[in-house]
Amino acid sequence: MDKRTYIPITKECSSANKRSNALRYIRISFEELANYKEKDNRKVKTVINNNIVEYLKTLYKHLDCKKDKDAKIIMNSIVEELSNITQSAFVAHKLDEFVEID
Repeated sequence: MDKRTYIPITKECSSANKRSNALRYIRISFEELANYKEKDNRKVKTVINNNIVEYLKTLYKHLDCKKDKDAKIIMNSIVEELSNITQSAFVAHKLDEFVEID
């Protein structure tokens, strides 16, 4: 099995306009996620495990303390953990490992 790792890609914005656009894209993305969540009759599966719960607790602490750089690192860890969980489940064809949310 090909084991790929998640490598975060970051690039500094060279102008105020690009910085503003990047922030706008992020804001719109989160707004659309909220809209996505509101849709009824969606078959949603959760893949949250103990590692992700711990990452989320740490993330909330960093966000409360305005430690944005540390929060970004934790968010990358969460994405990597979710990627590993879903990859292993799909590769092993064990889709029933996902727990269904009522």
